[in-house]
Amino acid sequence: MLKGLLLILSLSLFLTGCNNNDSHTLSNKDLSLVVDSKGGETLGHTLRKDIPKGAIKVEDDLYYVPIEKDDRGCMMYRAYSVNNATYAVIMYRNESGKFTSNSRLPHCQ
Repeated sequence: MLKGLLLILSLSLFLTGCNNNDSHTLSNKDLSLVVDSKGGETLGHTLRKDIPKGAIKVEDDLYYVPIEKDDRGCMMYRAYSVNNATYAVIMYRNESGKFTSNSRLPHCQ
């Protein structure tokens, strides 16, 4: 009886793993195309739906996502990563486009 139960369990697990119509199967449209600063393209494993809208890519798997403008009109950003933890620090963009945690910029974007 125990052997029969184990056989049924094993068979059902095997058949479940063979099913390709589940929600875990990815298609090409779900993958992101990553373009590096040198113009090269690589197919990334990061799903487009995982990256928030308006996110600015800073490094591999590090993005800054716009939150809202502060009382001076400077856009505030938060760090975001699909696979890694990030610091909970508000970032600002200076006049040359670089990110900084300095909230007292004379000119911001």
